Order: sequence, then C-alpha cells, then structure tokens
Amino acid sequence: PLSLEKKIDLAEYIFKGKVISIDTVVKGEPVPGPDGDYSKPAYFRPVGMIVARIKVVRSIKGALSDKFVNVYSSWECCMCGFSFLPNMDYLVFTNFDSIRVTKEPRRQWDRYIFDEDLQRSQMALQTDICSGTDEFIPENLKEIRKYIAKSKSEIKTY
Repeated sequence: PLSLEKKIDLAEYIFKGKVISIDTVVKGEPVPGPDGDYSKPAYFRPVGMIVARIKVVRSIKGALSDKFVNVYSSWECCMCGFSFLPNMDYLVFTNFDSIRVTKEPRRQWDRYIFDEDLQRSQMALQTDICSGTDEFIPENLKEIRKYIAKSKSEIKTY
C-alpha cells in the first residue's frame, strides 16, 4: 500500500466534497491490436463504472474551477473501484484521465458494441481505492495540509 504522502504526490486534485448523486455508465476500455498499440485499439472492452456527482466544498490540492464535478470509478469486481454513498462527505483524490463512456451497451455477436451515444475520448476525473479517497475525517485533512505545506517549503528554485 502507498503511504499518505505518496498518494498526495500522485493526486492531481484533492478536495473535500459531498456526493449529490450516483449513476452508472459503461466505459470503453481499449484493447490493443496485434501490434500492442493502444492508440489503435482492436476494440473497446466494456467496464462498468459509477459516476458520482460531487459538490466541491473545499479544494485542497489543485484548483477545480467548477463547484460540481463528476468523478468516475469502476464498480466491477476486482477493478479497485471506490464505492461512494449519496449525501456523504469525502476527501477525494483524483486525476484527469482519458475516458470513453456510454449509458447503455447492447450485446451483438457475443461482443459489446456501444450505442451511438458513446462519447469520444474526453478528460474526466477518476479515482479508485488506492488513490487515498475516503470518508471525510478532519484529522486526515490536517495531515494532508501539513504535508502539502511542508512540501511547498522544501521546493528549491535555481
């Protein structure tokens, strides 16, 4: 497991937020072609995901310009997804990543083919159980702020 300090370093954004709603989507996970090139996938494997609509109460690391954000996480077994609950406060550790999602997959020829509403790749906030996201506990916020302040004071300019 990663230390709290490493989780802070790896997160692009950390914020306190309250979950407003939760929905499910299907993410198209690229499966590379025979040459192993992910930029030209042979097809997209369906992965069930949740999207939590979260009200940003306080930014801690990184500047989120929106008061409400969507955070994606896997909900399938063994995919390390984080299980958000409605109306709960969380410390959310996130990163932007490229994602392709649709609301409804349909089965065709023993493979999932995504409906026309499949969005082209977009940048989206994502989290998982290893990122550091957890229920909001004030003591954790104090530790995070202390580490961030210490890290900033140690940055040297040349």
